[in-house]
Amino acid sequence: MALYEQILTLDPLCTKLYSDIEKKKEQTTTTTITLKRQPELKKEPAKKDLRKVLMYTETVGDLYLQQGFPRLAEEIFTHLQEKNSNPRFAEKLALAREKIKEKELHNVKKTD
Repeated sequence: MALYEQILTLDPLCTKLYSDIEKKKEQTTTTTITLKRQPELKKEPAKKDLRKVLMYTETVGDLYLQQGFPRLAEEIFTHLQEKNSNPRFAEKLALAREKIKEKELHNVKKTD
């Protein structure tokens, strides 16, 4: 409707455009709603455990290994190995434990 009105202001004698829509006056309401304010409860921010494993899948374990989180990967592969004694899980569990040792040795060298 606004575009139609703009065209008519530019060319009031435009005979090719026609609209049978009537524009009504805009109405505003005077009724307001006031909500009752509740006292704010003081909540301590929830402490999130960001190192918590949510999904125990091989893919998540692989991603943790690639991103440098071998302890989380070890937790996942240990869980998977207990449920299904698959040799692939055993290999990945051994790899995760190896990376943990490497990381610990690397940290010890830095602090000495």
